[in-house]
Amino acid sequence: MASVVMTVVSVVLVVLATLVHADPYMQLLLWANGVGVTGIVALQVLCALAVIRFLWKDNCGHHFARVKAAPALAAVGLTVGLYLMLTDFELLTGRTGCINAALLSPVVLLGLGGAGYALHLRARRSDLYAVLAGTDATQNTKESS
Repeated sequence: MASVVMTVVSVVLVVLATLVHADPYMQLLLWANGVGVTGIVALQVLCALAVIRFLWKDNCGHHFARVKAAPALAAVGLTVGLYLMLTDFELLTGRTGCINAALLSPVVLLGLGGAGYALHLRARRSDLYAVLAGTDATQNTKESS
């Protein structure tokens, strides 16, 4: 279903770009892909950091290189890549100036909004946060007794 929806949305966007005499490659594909790739790399950095954090005290029987060193190297490499993408974003979009800031601002705003919402859930709705985080506080309490 997701593939069908994405195909329909893509076709509609290309048709709309063509109708307004915009270049579907230069003004649609590059903008969307530049933002998408940058967002994915940012999420991969966060994921690598999350692996390190999750396995910090208990390595779950895995070797140090697998649970700490590899994710740390990944985080460093991806952070360097993300920095290069952000400092040379015009290479990804084919545009310069304010349009690049406008393209990236939703990614930053949504990221900050998601982080704020997670902090809100953790502080005010610990029961819901535990469910979303995949931990059940009541089950952990029962297991430890």
